[in-house]
Amino acid sequence: MTNDPPSEQKSELLSALVSTFRLVGIIGLAFGAIHLVSILTAGYTDVRAGDALVNALIGVLALLTLRTLAQGRLLAIALCGSAVLLSVFYSFAIGRGLNFTSAVVGALGLGALVVLWRRGEIG
Repeated sequence: MTNDPPSEQKSELLSALVSTFRLVGIIGLAFGAIHLVSILTAGYTDVRAGDALVNALIGVLALLTLRTLAQGRLLAIALCGSAVLLSVFYSFAIGRGLNFTSAVVGALGLGALVVLWRRGEIG
């Protein structure tokens, strides 16, 4: 008797992560574009430029995570972790403190990726 979950469960977790990373990537790119428009209309500030750049980078990292996850590569864990660390460190760097939402959602995403890795679905 094995402890492997049914294949339906495996595909549900994988599908949920694919959808989540797709959504996070699109939202990150959209927020980056919104901050860019803000720079063009309200004037340049270092914080607006940093927000635009970081949000766009997080969006790109999420979409790269999605791509590597779809290919079943372990690199997805590193890319997801990079996006989480970027968000948390940027929040600290500009004096906003810990971004709990990014930290918790990122930890959950990383945890789910580790579960997929242990099941042998990525690696």
